[in-house]
Amino acid sequence: MQSGRIGPINTGIADIRRWRDSDEVHLPPGSRVRTPFVPEQRPLDAILRRETLEERLAGFIIPVRLSPELGEVGAIRVAREALQDRFRKAALHMTARRSLVLQAAVQLLDHECALDEEVQTALAALLRA
Repeated sequence: MQSGRIGPINTGIADIRRWRDSDEVHLPPGSRVRTPFVPEQRPLDAILRRETLEERLAGFIIPVRLSPELGEVGAIRVAREALQDRFRKAALHMTARRSLVLQAAVQLLDHECALDEEVQTALAALLRA
């Protein structure tokens, strides 16, 4: 039984009888093949349960990987002093405007080193008491 608007269901290509080599589709010579699109695979829970704003903010505040060397006594002070020295050396080889920015960074690190010494002195006084 056939409807007037819909053709027979069994229409389509059954086989190819005239095949030529020119029918093959090839890239032009010298072209590179693009990397195919591969969708990112994530667990369904990661898609359906997205992080809340509080969880994302905590991720910005608390570093995922914290270097254990920073917990050693004086490690942050040594890192500040090394960075301050690098900024001083870099400021010598730059234009006046960029040099001012680096000199301001050196002054800021110098102030932080002074504050660090004050904190160490206050902690030592507390421990003596």
